Amino acid sequence: MLPHRAKVMGNEPCTPAPVKSMQGSFLQNTLRRLSSSTTPRGHSFVASKASHHGVCERIVLNVNYHRERCQISELNQSKLQRVAFCVDVEIASGLKSYDDSGFSEPEKVTKEKKQLSVKGEGAALEHSVAFKKEKRETDVKNSGITLPLGLGKCMTETNDALTTSEKDTTKKEKKKRSDGEKKAWKEKKRKQAEENGVVPVEVVSDVSGGSNTRSRTLKTQASRTTDTVRIYRRCCQLRETPILKKITEQLRNSASEDGPLGVVNKLDLTGHWLYLPDVITLADFLAIIPVKDLVLENCGLTDEGTRAILAGLLTAKSIYYPGRRPGHREKDGEAVRGRFIERLVLKNNKKIGQDGWQHICLFINMCRSLKSLDMSNVPFPHTTSASNGSMEMSQLLAKAVGERLAGNKFEFFALADCGITTDQLGDLTDGFIKSGLRRLDLAGNNITSAGMKHIARYIREGQCDGLDLGRNDLRD
Repeated sequence: MLPHRAKVMGNEPCTPAPVKSMQGSFLQNTLRRLSSSTTPRGHSFVASKASHHGVCERIVLNVNYHRERCQISELNQSKLQRVAFCVDVEIASGLKSYDDSGFSEPEKVTKEKKQLSVKGEGAALEHSVAFKKEKRETDVKNSGITLPLGLGKCMTETNDALTTSEKDTTKKEKKKRSDGEKKAWKEKKRKQAEENGVVPVEVVSDVSGGSNTRSRTLKTQASRTTDTVRIYRRCCQLRETPILKKITEQLRNSASEDGPLGVVNKLDLTGHWLYLPDVITLADFLAIIPVKDLVLENCGLTDEGTRAILAGLLTAKSIYYPGRRPGHREKDGEAVRGRFIERLVLKNNKKIGQDGWQHICLFINMCRSLKSLDMSNVPFPHTTSASNGSMEMSQLLAKAVGERLAGNKFEFFALADCGITTDQLGDLTDGFIKSGLRRLDLAGNNITSAGMKHIARYIREGQCDGLDLGRNDLRD
């Protein structure tokens, strides 16, 4: 206990009681003992814990031994893995459909159209009243009856009163009708927005367990939705990206075609420039809805965009096939990836570089359903940096094609105008022969006489059914 300070008399300043010197020494001695390196006997495990900084060694416990894995060490399989995401808050509900130019109709033009329509209705109403009044006067003149002056004036006043009452009645009826039409139109728009996934549905239950307190309720469904347009709009809503009109139109058309439920036969986005957020949203959609034929010609894809698209195509799993169970596996126990895409066109995407070609090699090796791939007019890189050293991209691609998990189901490969050299063509030929590739497009690659020897070897030893050598000087 510290001694009480002495009371000061007069105007002298107050001096606090002195602090005991033992308090500072006690804290210093305690900290000194705790920081000492000496440990008592029987507690040597503390030192071993301190050497690991108190962190346990990291061990992976949930290893899936049934998952297919790429056997090529130079390719990193994790590059085409997808991570699921969940949004637990209300996202922007005012999304609009954008046309090909990227701009929607301004709201100002819509307001002007509404104002013009209202003015037109008012003018038509005035003209109708004047027409009725003129018709009455004409009927009286044609009848040949001469009315007294007072009676004519009285009749005119009566007609004016009737016209005013008709106007009031017509206005009231019009107002009632317009209010009812507005309510019906708003209700129809709200239901349509909830069905398309643009507006989130609110479910608010009463505390007493009664009925819902709000009109916006959720209708329970016996099965999952198969509306591809609604699923795409939901993906756009979660990613907060605009809804592309070109995609929604094709999805509506594909819904009317014959085929498996929940599977899109063809999606063509030729010449539609895609920014990276739009590409990631499309990749989310491709991971949910399988697409058999995907055309992304001249879409401005980069390495990251290519990786996202290919990862989505590998992840796609359909649950709408009859007789298919969730978590279904093949007879050999393998969890198969990439079982839907058959034709992929990445033509004329010149921004795809070295990393993008590595993703393509991994995709070719792991995708089981791929039959046709068009990489025309995409510059072919020369070397790639791998973990075990440096390897030519042509050797890596040949290895990926020749050692596909699906075997010899690869039918068509287009490499026109890619700038492939003679040595690279020799490496690729080995992979084509091993994979049993049936059709090959090598147009516009300036093939020399030495390169023609590799092509002759492909025709002689491979399973060649079609070969395109256009725009190559073969005179010699």
